Amino acid sequence: MNTIAEFLAAVLCQSLVAASCFAAQSAPEGHGPLRVHPSNPRYLTDDGNRAIYLTGLHTWLDFQDGGVDYPPAPLDYNAYLDLLERHHHNFIRLWAWESAAWVRPDSSKLWLEPLPFARTGPGVAADGRPKFDLNKLNPAYFERLRNRVAAANDRNFYVGVMLFQGFSVSRKSRSRRETPWAYHPLHHANNINGINGDADGDGEGYEIHQLGNDRVTAIQETLVRKVVDILNEFDNVVFEIGNECHGASTAWQYHMLQLIHAHEKEMPKRHLTWMTYQWDGIAGRGTDNDLWRSPATLVSPSAGKDRAYEHAPPVADGTKIVIADTDHINPRDRDRVAWIWKCFTRGLHPIFMDNPPVPGCPAHPDFTNGPHKPSERTRSAMGVTRTIAETIDLANMTPTDDRSICSSGYCLTSPGREYVVWHDQQGLVRLMLPAGTFNARWIDPVVGDELAAERLTLRVRSSRQFKPPGNGPSVLHVKSLTKPQAKARRRVPVRLEMAANRLLSNRHDEITRIASNSGLSSSQNVTVHGDGPDFRGEVRENGTVPLAPPKGTGPCFRLARRKVTKHQPAEKWTSPP
Repeated sequence: MNTIAEFLAAVLCQSLVAASCFAAQSAPEGHGPLRVHPSNPRYLTDDGNRAIYLTGLHTWLDFQDGGVDYPPAPLDYNAYLDLLERHHHNFIRLWAWESAAWVRPDSSKLWLEPLPFARTGPGVAADGRPKFDLNKLNPAYFERLRNRVAAANDRNFYVGVMLFQGFSVSRKSRSRRETPWAYHPLHHANNINGINGDADGDGEGYEIHQLGNDRVTAIQETLVRKVVDILNEFDNVVFEIGNECHGASTAWQYHMLQLIHAHEKEMPKRHLTWMTYQWDGIAGRGTDNDLWRSPATLVSPSAGKDRAYEHAPPVADGTKIVIADTDHINPRDRDRVAWIWKCFTRGLHPIFMDNPPVPGCPAHPDFTNGPHKPSERTRSAMGVTRTIAETIDLANMTPTDDRSICSSGYCLTSPGREYVVWHDQQGLVRLMLPAGTFNARWIDPVVGDELAAERLTLRVRSSRQFKPPGNGPSVLHVKSLTKPQAKARRRVPVRLEMAANRLLSNRHDEITRIASNSGLSSSQNVTVHGDGPDFRGEVRENGTVPLAPPKGTGPCFRLARRKVTKHQPAEKWTSPP
C-alpha cells in the first residue's frame, strides 16, 4: 500500500463492506448483492475483493410455462439447474412474457402462464379465459418468481430477472401473420379496466413500452415495485428491463431503471440493473449508444458496427459490464467455442440462448438447424472459461488486443504476472514477457484438460514463442513464479486519516476510492456511494464520478493545498465551490 489514496480506499472500503453485511444478515459474512468491482470495473464482486465473471445458458421458458396445448406443461426447473451445474455455469437469464400467447417465427402460438395480473372477469379475453383486472396482481406469478430465484440462490446461481418482453407487444416481423398483442392484458378487449394500450390503433402495442400514457405507466410501475419488493432480500439478482423492446422504448426503459434505483434507495439491499439490445423488424431498432448512455450497469449490445461482436468482440473498457448474449449476437463459428473464448479474453461475459434438453422446454424452429442450434461443446466451453476465471487473479487482469504483447490479439493479462491467451490460428503464439521464471500450460478449451506444460526462465524482457501441443484451437495460461519485490511504504499523515473518517460520517460523501493528492488527471476517478452528484446527468450504479467532467462543471471533490499554519492543515478535501 504505497500511496495515500490506497490507504484511504482500504479504510473506507472496509467500513462500507461491514455496513453492507450488517444490513444483510442473511448473506454469508463479507458478501452481499453484486456490485461493480472497485478496481476492475469490467467485472462484478460481492465482497469488494474477488472478481466475479458471469456465464451461462438460458432459455425463454425458464420462468413461465408455455405450450401449444392448454394448460402448458411446466419446465422441470430442477433439471434445468442440474444442467447448468453440470457445466459449471453461474448465470441464468430468467425470461418474462407479458402476453397470454407467444407467436413464434413460424406463426404458431404457445400459451403462457402464469401472468402478473389476476383473471377475475367479468367477460372473456381473446384466449377464451376470464379478462384481467389490472388493479389486482396474481399471487401465483410472484410466488413462482420468488421460488425460482430462491432455488437458484440456494445453488449459487446469479439471476437476471426480466421485467418486460418486446415480443409480447408486436409481431416483430412482417412475416408473422398474427400478433401476440391480441392476447395482451393491456389490450382493450382483455381487461375490465378500460385500458387501451394501442393508442394509435395500428393493432400493435408498441405504445406501452413508451412514456405518454400515464395510466399504463402507473400499472407497470406497480408491477416493477412488486417484483423488487419480493426479491430485495436476495443477493443473486440483477434486474433487466426488457428483452428486445423496440427502438423508441429508450426513454421508457431509462424511466424504469431509475424507478428501481429510487425504490431500492431506502431498502436493505440495492441491486444492479441491466439494459439489453433494442430490436424490432417493423418499428425499428435502437442503438448500442442507447445502452452506453443508460443508467444501467450491465448492458447486452447488438452485433455492432461491422458486426464485430460476431467474430472479433471489442475489448471491454470498463464503461459498462458487457453481457454478450447470443440472443442478440449470432457468432460466426458454428459451435461458438471460439466466440466464447474471444469474449472471455476481451473482458466480456458470454451467455448462450439455448434450447436445453430439459422436460417442459418445447422445441423452437431456430434451434433445430438454425443459428442457435444447441451445442454441447458451447455449454462445456463456457464452464471451462469460468473455471479459468476462478483460477487466475481475475481482479488484476485486463484484456488487451495489442499484438506486440500477444500475437493472437486475445489475451487477459496482469503484466509480468499472469496471462491467459486464446489461440485458434496455425503456428506459434508469441507473448512479451519480462525477466523471470514462469509456468506455462496449454489447456483444452472445451474439456478443460491440461494438454502440456513447461517451466521457463528469461534473463531479460523478450518476446517468447510458445508452440501449441496440437493442430486445433487451445488456451495458453502463463503465470510468473517470481516473487514480486515489496514496495516501500509511505507513512500516511494523521490529518488525512482524520479526513477519511470525517468523510465517512456523511452518508452523501462516502468515498471508497480517492485519487492521490499528488496530481489529479482526467483518467483518475473517485467513487461516491449514496447521493453523490454526477456531472454527466446521471448517477452510475457503481458510483463512478470523473474528476475531469464536461467543461463548465466542477469535480465531486478536489484537493486544496494550503499554507501550513497552526490552525490550518496542509491538505484538506473540500467540496467544489
